[in-house]
Formats: sequence, C-alpha cells, structure tokens
Amino acid sequence: MALGRFRRLVLGTGLTGTDNGDETITLEATGAPTGAAGGDLTGTYPNPTVAAKKITAAKMDGGAAAADTVAQTDGSGNVSFVARIKSLCKSGSTALAGDVTLSGGSNVNLTQVGQNIEIAATVVGSGAVDSIAVQGDTTMVGNIEFAAGAGITLSQDDVDTLTIAAATVTDGWIDDSANTWTYASASTFTVSGDRTAVFSPGTRLRFTQTTVKYGVVASSSHSAGTTTVTPAVNTDYVLANAAISVNSYSYVANPQGYPGWFTWAPTVVGFTTPTVSRARFCVIGRDCHIACNVSGTSNATTLTITLPITASATALALSAWQGRDNGATLAASASAQIVANATTVQLFKDWTGAAWTAALAKFAVGDIRYEI
Repeated sequence: MALGRFRRLVLGTGLTGTDNGDETITLEATGAPTGAAGGDLTGTYPNPTVAAKKITAAKMDGGAAAADTVAQTDGSGNVSFVARIKSLCKSGSTALAGDVTLSGGSNVNLTQVGQNIEIAATVVGSGAVDSIAVQGDTTMVGNIEFAAGAGITLSQDDVDTLTIAAATVTDGWIDDSANTWTYASASTFTVSGDRTAVFSPGTRLRFTQTTVKYGVVASSSHSAGTTTVTPAVNTDYVLANAAISVNSYSYVANPQGYPGWFTWAPTVVGFTTPTVSRARFCVIGRDCHIACNVSGTSNATTLTITLPITASATALALSAWQGRDNGATLAASASAQIVANATTVQLFKDWTGAAWTAALAKFAVGDIRYEI
C-alpha cells in the first residue's frame, strides 16, 4: 500500500480500508449510519422519518399539482392529482373546518365534480348515506341543512345525524305488518300500545282476510295498553272473525286500490217497509259525504237515516233534498239536517221543519256532507 506523503492512515469506527495495489485505498462503511437526520427528514439514523409538511405538491410529479388538489396513487405507485372538496357548509353560513368524508349507502351514488359533490339515487328503492363526518372528528357542530333533489329524501335525526335516502316510488300506503291487528268484533279490531294518534278518524285502512279489504277509521280509543280501532262499517268489505295480515294504513286522499266510496246499510225510520236504493259514503280527512235514496209507504211524520260515522261535537250541516209526501212530489225541496254528535240525518218536508204525512208514498233523495 502506497501512502504517498502520508505515513499513517487511521480509519474511524465503522470503516474498513482495502489496499487496491495501485496506490489507491477503498473505504467502506461496516455498519448502519448514525447521527441526526436533516433536510426533509427528522429523527436520527438509522431510522429517520419524513418531517411534517415536507412532502408538498411542488415536490411531487414535477410540481404539476394545481391549487386545491390532492394527490392519489394507482396500484403502480404513479401519482396524479384530483380536485379537493373544500368544505361542507351550513345553509347561509360559513364552511365547516376540516376535510369532509362522504360514504354512499345502497341506492345512493356520490360523484365528485370539481369541488362539488353530487348525491343522486341510483335505483328506485331506499337507502341511506352511512355517515357524514368532519375528517378526524366524530361530531359536527351546529345544524346542517341540505336541499333534497329529485329522487332524494333527507331526514335529520339530530344535529349530528343526517340520512340521505333514495325516494321510493310508493303506492300511498304505510306498511304496519310489524303490528298485529286482531279482530275484536264486526266493527272493531285491536292493536297493542297506544296507537290512537295513528288511527285517527279518516285514516284509510287496507288489510287481507283471504282477499284484500279496505276501510276507513271512524274512531279509536286506548285502554290498558291496547288500542281499539273502529272502522266505519260498510257492506263492501266486511271485517270477519279471522286473522288479519298485510295490514297498512294511509293518510293520502287516494292511495293505490282504495275505493273511495263505500256502501253501508242504514236504518231508515218513517216507512212501513223502507226501500234503500242507494246508501253510499266517502270520507276525506274529517269530512264525511253521504248520498241516499229512500222510499216507501209512510207510517210516521218523521224521517231519519242512520249515519255511517257519528258526527263530531262541532258538526252542523244542512242540505236540500228532493222529496215526495202523501203521494205527491214536493214543489219545493225537502231539507236534511245533521247536528253535533248526531248518529242520524233528519229530513223534513220543507225548510220550515214541517212534518211528513204518515200515509201514502214518501220519498227522499239527496246528499249531505258533515264533520266527523
């Protein structure tokens, strides 16, 4: 080994020297590097780490990243940049701090367009977004307001939870199969719990007893943990002493399949043997509309027809009817009257309240609406 003008070469710890025989020496490290790291690294060798905020867009992909973008990599380690969602805002307010993570549920599709998120229903059905949260946090401060678009329904349970669901094309009925309806009588059925708010007067009913049947609630009451529901009795769909299944209810005016009008069998007083050629009723909300045609030989000076649903405590209704008395058609109209809590409609020969003749042919036809 030729040292030239050096007489002695001292190697430090971790180094070895090899005389190459050509007046050169090869120095090699024999162990891992040690000491403090610098530059974009922090910590000490042999295991330094990348310092915080040192890997910037300018240092990636040749500085190709634009403002408001974030980096993403593919399976081959290639880097590309996409637009960053800048904020999730309360309506009419400032943006929430931090990144926002959206997670789509079944039937809900989330699409990022630039710095916007589009939320759309993918199929007819129901679904929910699993979560909306500020990145790295579990709560969102303040009420969050969203506007639903076509095919989307939103429901906010509290300040922290928002459900975004695909709107379901519905037949207008609310399924109540989870609650058992039990036959109690030809005019009542029972349901467990206090369900009087659900089965208010005017609520439409649909259920199956071998065939699909329809009805409308006249009243309901609760006692000792059981609700008794009283549908208006009709002769088109008879409540039978049998199991009730596929039960549902509705508050809309015309749910799918609902007949609208029903036939009932009123008790008519004022004839020897009355003929009821028409007795139909329809309920819309708290309004009951009846249409009747009764005739026969008169045997009383009065004429009453029982109602399908008892009138409310504030009911008062008047209506003009066609009539015949003592075998002759009335020149002026007869009058029909329903008063508070009435169970019958009273008919008079004229608007002064004149009595009918208790003989010969008597006839009355007309309709009247009243509050239930």
